[in-house]
Amino acid sequence: MNITRKKVKTAFFCTKCGAEHTRWQGQCRECGEWNTLVEERIVTPAKSTSSKIAAAAQKARLAEISGESLVGLKSGIEEFDRVLGGYLLAGMTVLLGGDPGIGKSTLVLQAAEAYSRIGVDVLYLTGEESPAQLKQLANRLGVTGERITVVNTTALEEIIALLNDSSYGIVIVDSIQTVATSAFDSPPGTVGQVRESAQQLISLSKSSGFALLLVGHVTKEGMVAGPKVLEHMVDTVLYFDGDSQHLYRILRAVKNRFGSVAEIGLFEMA
Repeated sequence: MNITRKKVKTAFFCTKCGAEHTRWQGQCRECGEWNTLVEERIVTPAKSTSSKIAAAAQKARLAEISGESLVGLKSGIEEFDRVLGGYLLAGMTVLLGGDPGIGKSTLVLQAAEAYSRIGVDVLYLTGEESPAQLKQLANRLGVTGERITVVNTTALEEIIALLNDSSYGIVIVDSIQTVATSAFDSPPGTVGQVRESAQQLISLSKSSGFALLLVGHVTKEGMVAGPKVLEHMVDTVLYFDGDSQHLYRILRAVKNRFGSVAEIGLFEMA
């Protein structure tokens, strides 16, 4: 019987840009900010002598790649579709940021229902609310959820296994700050946890072809909680803004690889 021991190493991550450093230093060499490095322990299992790692990266000449245009999905929610760039593409990754309680879950749940009505299977991963709480929200919104599968988990390894065993057109993670991997000896929401969890989910989205929507909270400084590098990892970054004391919300794009960033969507919390 082979005994696998875990190796523990320490790394320092920048809270502004998410850059990894091997040792602590006063200034981040990537973004130039001072006193932003935090220490985290990374736990990785030792490699077994009998294990073999095979890399099978797909390669093709540019001239041989099919030039067929991708077919996007329209939810039918006009304000949402317009800010998104008109449609949601297979393998597209979207980060939706906003203040806690501003209505992000309300927006993505209504979008999930709209996509499911056109025949798309949606996986809703909820880490902050129980399925019963999400059902209460769905009842208030009139969401039936016939093609929406709800899973309450925060373990990245469980999520990866679930996505490998099933096929979904759209995967929603609400929120990315609650997801954690056992590779890091730190609580959910820390820089290393958020970056690693998002990276693995984005990579799986690109390889499997499902659209990925990550929900993220915004800090007092107006940035998505966790490393700023998340905004560079996804295709589209949306912000849901507004005053929680009033009925109106504004959805705007600050980055969009497949559309304009000059559009806004206006919503009323009815």
